[in-house]
Amino acid sequence: MKFAVQKRNVLRKKVKDLLNSGEIPGVIYGPKRKQSLNIQFDAVTFEKIFKDVGYSKLMDLEIEGEKDTKKVIIREVQHDPVKDNVIHVSFYELDLTKPMTTDVPVETTGQSMAVVESVGFLVVPFDTLEVRCLPDKLPEKLVIDISNLNEIGDNVPISDLKLPEGVELTSEVDEHATLAYIAPPQKEIVEEVEEVEEEGEEAEEGEEGEVAEGEEAEGEEKEGEEKKGKEEAVPEGKAEDAGGKS
Repeated sequence: MKFAVQKRNVLRKKVKDLLNSGEIPGVIYGPKRKQSLNIQFDAVTFEKIFKDVGYSKLMDLEIEGEKDTKKVIIREVQHDPVKDNVIHVSFYELDLTKPMTTDVPVETTGQSMAVVESVGFLVVPFDTLEVRCLPDKLPEKLVIDISNLNEIGDNVPISDLKLPEGVELTSEVDEHATLAYIAPPQKEIVEEVEEVEEEGEEAEEGEEGEVAEGEEAEGEEKEGEEKKGKEEAVPEGKAEDAGGKS
């Protein structure tokens, strides 16, 4: 897919005027460029293209003043935190002879009977997976088959993932990871949590009772010791007088 861009001289505070005119500022960088190149392009056209290419499809960038198109992928898209419109885009220019590392979207295929029959719900922990390959081997997406997930606990281990030829997962991806699994219904999870909380409260009450009993026993023992101490502290003379009176 081809996309035309123009070189950009507008920088810093004037970028706001560029955005207001319907243009988006961007930058091109990569191993084949000694320094990055500032560019600008039409906002409406870019947003249409981005919906199709995302972060994993190669694009042919037509740069104003340069003869050949450049193979690039979109590395980063920045949005305005309030309006959510695109305010900056970074393009990575590829060297087609060298392997590249990038994230590729994960999608599911097939039908899980556990989901269809409401036995449980499907959990897919990864939106993307990091791969390494030559630019022309880069897959648009990685597909997980969930058709064998029929019961709670059924899962798709990463070893079941079929990678295209020439594509490998990077060391950032755990070789023991699970790509998809069936979890129990939310109601069951809530009930289990409540049960655990109740057990915890009962245990706390039991501990409090034991502490209270212990404190009471300690109090009685202390009172006994104090009484004994007082008796031992009576002067000899008074003890004799007390004996004489009786």
